[in-house]
Amino acid sequence: MERGVWVIRDGKLIPRHLAPPLNRKFADGPFVISDCMDSLVNHADGRRYDSKRAFEKAVRRAGCEIVGNETQRSRPVEMPDPAQDVKQAFDAIESRAPKPKRKRRKA
Repeated sequence: MERGVWVIRDGKLIPRHLAPPLNRKFADGPFVISDCMDSLVNHADGRRYDSKRAFEKAVRRAGCEIVGNETQRSRPVEMPDPAQDVKQAFDAIESRAPKPKRKRRKA
């Protein structure tokens, strides 16, 4: 048997580059990314855009850039120590409380 990637289609083992796609619904047409979007205000120039390309051009023309497509790295959430929170709360309350006046002893 020849080396390579093989897949099973209709119970037969076929080289992957010769195999038809599993989902025929999308196999016959090209994949198209639409240029349309909901109307959006560009804060760089104050105009509304419903075309992704026109929006991106206006952002670049204003000297800005679009960010936000990068993937998020998951970081562990640091939970505060509840005992430390309680201690800080009491310290804050004590610092705001009026100081008691000392009584002088008469000599």
